[in-house]
Amino acid sequence: MMFRNRLCAVVTVLSVMCILAPNALTQEQPISATPEPENLRRDLETFQRSFIEIKRRCIYERSARELLQSALKGMVEDLKDPYSSYLSNETANKMKSLLQEEQSELTGIGVQMGYEDSQLKVIAPIQDSPAWRAGIQAGDRITQVDGVVVENMDDAVSRITGEKGTAVKITVIRSGLKEPIEFNLVREPITLKNVNREVICPPIGYVRLASFSNRSRTEIIEALKFLEVSGCTAFILDLRSNPGGLLEAAIGVTDLFLEKGLLITYTVPRDEAGKKEWYASGQTDYSRQPLVVLINRGSASASEIVTGALKDHHRATVIGEKSFGKGSVQEIIDLPDGSALKLTVAKYHTPSGICIHEMGIEPDITVAGEQESSAGTEKPSDVLTSLHERWHFEERILKGLQRDPTLLAAVNKLSQQIQP
Repeated sequence: MMFRNRLCAVVTVLSVMCILAPNALTQEQPISATPEPENLRRDLETFQRSFIEIKRRCIYERSARELLQSALKGMVEDLKDPYSSYLSNETANKMKSLLQEEQSELTGIGVQMGYEDSQLKVIAPIQDSPAWRAGIQAGDRITQVDGVVVENMDDAVSRITGEKGTAVKITVIRSGLKEPIEFNLVREPITLKNVNREVICPPIGYVRLASFSNRSRTEIIEALKFLEVSGCTAFILDLRSNPGGLLEAAIGVTDLFLEKGLLITYTVPRDEAGKKEWYASGQTDYSRQPLVVLINRGSASASEIVTGALKDHHRATVIGEKSFGKGSVQEIIDLPDGSALKLTVAKYHTPSGICIHEMGIEPDITVAGEQESSAGTEKPSDVLTSLHERWHFEERILKGLQRDPTLLAAVNKLSQQIQP
């Protein structure tokens, strides 16, 4: 059920994958005519000579392909960017397959990860997945898979990915605990349900978006139309534990709620002359209804584009926890042998010019954990009692609000904006 208490659930890429970049897939791009250092030829000759000598004479034998892959991984890792990586053929195909939506059901443990400070960090587990049920949490750092230390994202993907019904042991380090924690999980199919919608009580409707894909705008419109027919005139957009996805999808969703001509976001690449801006088209009728956006520490990337725009334009009240803080844009660049590079190529900004990379977005009303820390002296139970007297929630809705203080705060906020 959508109202059950969350640890930070998100979509998965197979069993584990890096945070999805907020942009579409890209093919090989032309190389600019930027002058190269005079010693580049010498450096390339040095690399070639080193490769030949290692291949011919070193007692630790490696294939040519292994040596070249190690060199590519080393180059990317030297960037010190947790979102740039070298992707093997298998990993590249899996990521591109997901972005192109060729799969609706994946097999794995159900966890979304990023690479940070040379460690694999859990952004969030997907609701009702093996990782969720076992108690893996956002912020956990995966150190070993089946007792083997994982060295990078590609290594983690290959070790965690497996057949349905097979077991895998995950070792994590959790902040505040002295000893590592081990989780024995069984891989299983994970169905990606991207949008949930629910009538909390007319006139308040709820929409949860799990990730940003090619269909996100269409699915949100369908959900809003259903809620309107059901008597809803105020909406909650739940982006908690949404790790992001396609930039175009984030633009499309934000566009639904803004008046024509308002800036949604802009990206700045290394060459600032390549700055790009996106503006609202004003083609929908959802720019004036009361709106609340829910976020938490698992809300990242495209989720922050939407939240930042709606907050900057005072279009929505943002409730929850400070977001993850991923303000960079990646492109997947195909390589001749079928592998790929995922490279950070730009940073995006909110309409007011804020780059939230590694900073996150602060909510207007903070609800941390089970305690509401926003202004006011009412206890959540008192708030719920008051709201129930007004709206007469169905029993399942009432129980859901009892378990979800962030959602309760959203309903309370909208109730204050709706005429009796």
